Amino acid sequence: MTAPDTPPFVFERSGRRPLALIVILAVWVLLLWLWLGLGALWGLVVVGWLITLPALMDFVRNRRSGLRVEGDRLIWFSGKAGGEVVLDAIERVQFDGRMDFSTRVRLFLTTPGARRVTLPQDALPPWQDLLTALEARNVPCRRNPFSLF
Repeated sequence: MTAPDTPPFVFERSGRRPLALIVILAVWVLLLWLWLGLGALWGLVVVGWLITLPALMDFVRNRRSGLRVEGDRLIWFSGKAGGEVVLDAIERVQFDGRMDFSTRVRLFLTTPGARRVTLPQDALPPWQDLLTALEARNVPCRRNPFSLF
């Protein structure tokens, strides 16, 4: 399915990004200001702080995620979870635009039962880059600009 001279497509993301730390610290400063400066209820501040804990844990653990298209395989990983699909087993790849302006990527497989696999959001590169890499390997792709589900 892929041309022998097609270079591998590699995308990796680290949980330890400077922007993540800046956002966490900005939220904490805002919560501190709401509490001390405006007299916000301490329960509201604690709930706001708890909401930032998953992002902080990703930063501390440096959880890695990514996607590779190399040879005849599509490989993805997100933390300890991951998967792999042979490109010949893909009927089509569907890119669905979402209301939050993100893109959901689903693989429709030719295996018995016509299985669908939704790729993890944090493992996805910009959808245009992935679409280009898959089309270079003659994988059928479909783009839906807007989808509720």
